[in-house]
Amino acid sequence: MHTKLMALTITLLISWTAHGMQKKHLRIHFDINKTIIATDAVQDKNLESTINGIIAECMEAAWDSKHTQSYYAYATAQVAQENPSLAKTDETFKKKRSERLEQFVTHLQQYPTHLKQYEDDKASMMRILQGEGLVIFPSFYKTLAWLETEYPQQYSIYLRTFGTDLPKVVPAIQKNTTLQFANQNANLTEVISRAALLSTISSAHTSHWAIRDDYGYWKSKTFQAVGGKPFSIDLNNPHHVSMFFDDNANDQDKPIIYPFSANGDLEDTNELLKTGHIVAVNPKEAILDENYFINKIKAVL
Repeated sequence: MHTKLMALTITLLISWTAHGMQKKHLRIHFDINKTIIATDAVQDKNLESTINGIIAECMEAAWDSKHTQSYYAYATAQVAQENPSLAKTDETFKKKRSERLEQFVTHLQQYPTHLKQYEDDKASMMRILQGEGLVIFPSFYKTLAWLETEYPQQYSIYLRTFGTDLPKVVPAIQKNTTLQFANQNANLTEVISRAALLSTISSAHTSHWAIRDDYGYWKSKTFQAVGGKPFSIDLNNPHHVSMFFDDNANDQDKPIIYPFSANGDLEDTNELLKTGHIVAVNPKEAILDENYFINKIKAVL
């Protein structure tokens, strides 16, 4: 009897330990433009101009001789000050800011140290990303390899974009990795209906999906979260971890992600940014650091 009890105890212990060590299923969403590729198809920018914009967003200095901020933030503040009647979401405002951003390199002539840093960063980024056709960040490919090793059949990748770049991006990823997207044979330039999208990203599955989100719907909601890219996240589910990588994730004027809980309630984007479940991607770091995404995922796990 004692032997049988011991055997039962050992069996239960092994079962409990195996269950406790069972890896969670990772559901990871990646924006495309300036998150895993450096050419911005939405704004029709080539590689060099996109890299210039990325560095402008990341480089900080006291451009106004008052407080330290990125050149992008400085340009935004200048345009807002000069055009108080324009909303930051207005197309005219964005055009004026783009014109100001084009002056970035000229403005840098006044800051020799920053100019040298700009030249070094640009050279490194161009060297990493140069190549024929579409070039996807090495950090993204390394993340997929890491997931395949550490979480085989325990992760799902969702590509998310408002643009028409999926027909180029999906074949490139499938050619260079083991990933196969569930809807790879569909017309990837078509917007997935809101209902189908909500069902797809809320269901429990291990498929990978390439999704074109509805920019028109987001615009109709005055670029607020309720019209943004839906992101299903259940912080109380011990078996799943959900993350969303997007370079525009922390834009307070145009919240681009619509995070919702299991019961459909809107989650607090700022809190999810703090916990790392939503990541406002720094494109410069994502290009230069091959472990960028892996480290962000590990931090949440």
